[in-house]
This record gives sequence, C-alpha cells and structure tokens, in this order.
Amino acid sequence: MIGRTVAAMAVTAATVGGLLVVSFVWLVARLEAIGALATTQLIPMGLNVGQLNVPGAQFNGPVGSWLVRAWFTGPGGMHLSAAAADNVIGRMYNGASNGKVGPSRWLSVHHYIYWVSYQPASRFWVFQIIAAATLVVLAALLVFATVRLVRRRA
Repeated sequence: MIGRTVAAMAVTAATVGGLLVVSFVWLVARLEAIGALATTQLIPMGLNVGQLNVPGAQFNGPVGSWLVRAWFTGPGGMHLSAAAADNVIGRMYNGASNGKVGPSRWLSVHHYIYWVSYQPASRFWVFQIIAAATLVVLAALLVFATVRLVRRRA
C-alpha cells in the first residue's frame, strides 16, 4: 500500500508495537479486575491507595498474589478519596507511633477499614493464556486485513 519497503516496515513496526502496548495496558487492567478477591487482613504498610499493580510479598499480601487495588472505607462504609486516605494514613501512623496502639487497632478504633483486592497466584497461567489468545486473534485479524488489501490492490 505504501510502495516503499522501508516505510512499510516502519509503519508495520509502529502498528504492531502500538497494538502490543495498548493490548497489554488495556488487557492487563481488565484481567486484573475480573474476579479479584478482597481482604481486610492487611496493614497499609508501604502500600498506597489506588492501583497497586505489584506482586504480593510476605507482609503486604498473600504471597505470590498480584495486588490490584487498595482503598479505605470510612465510618459510614463510604470509599474515601485519595486525599482523605492520605490523611487517615498520616493520623494512623502518628497515633500508632506513640506506642499506645498498632496501626490495625488504630484503624479499628476509628472505624476505618483498609481493603486490598488481589488476584491469587493460581490464576497466573489462566491470565497468560487469555492474553496470548487475544494477541493471536489480533495477529490473525491483521494478517487477514493485509491479505485482503494486497489481493484488492493486485
């Protein structure tokens, strides 16, 4: 379609690269949210509110799991904004640092709950298969479109 080999290669590389980036960013975000489990058994130590996108380690989630998202709920059960959550975290650590109560106890006393959603490690290969199948389907569609365009042009 372009008529020049190097230009066609550059357009192909840019198209495939763009599709890979979009598919991984979009697909991973969608896959993480499907069937994620939530727990309140974690202390917000080193974890932020919002998208976490980190693997779980010994002290910040089920080992081997993929931490998806974290949030606080307030005394009324409503989700706190990021600014309000930062305020709670600061107050929690200030209250816990004076030695009277630990972070978990401080949250409980003040009726705050820290939630973390995660994907268990057992789902890793399922997500890999879904991502691979999606990329194979995209590649097949691109091959089909290319063959049609080349045949039409010839």
